Amino acid sequence: MNDCVFCSIAQKRGEAFIVHESTHTLALLDIYPATYGHLLVIPKEHYKMFDEMFDEEVLKDVISSIQFVCNRLVERGLCRDYTIIQNNGEYAEQEINHVHFHIIPRYPNDLVKMDLNIQARRASKEELQNVFKALK
Repeated sequence: MNDCVFCSIAQKRGEAFIVHESTHTLALLDIYPATYGHLLVIPKEHYKMFDEMFDEEVLKDVISSIQFVCNRLVERGLCRDYTIIQNNGEYAEQEINHVHFHIIPRYPNDLVKMDLNIQARRASKEELQNVFKALK
């Protein structure tokens, strides 16, 4: 994709602070960091959504790269805790249409809020059974 910022970076046409590179992935510093050390792990090949990634080798490499940078953050003393986020699609607030994983180092009082239960109510057994049947 010519207009994709992550594809440009993967093709060495865009500027980035790349902290790790593997066969199928790059890990780079987020230019709008939520916290100090916020990283992105991206596949070099363009995939808009995670469910489009069918290549098992790419999937394994993505997970290995995520683990590598998480270990690096902890080992180098940048953080002890971290959050991993991956958004898919407009309603999930995906801003760049190229699969990317946020690795966000967490610190005391960092002001990053991800309250998944802010408006949640307990699901009924019937609702859970319906979803279970749809996914089974």
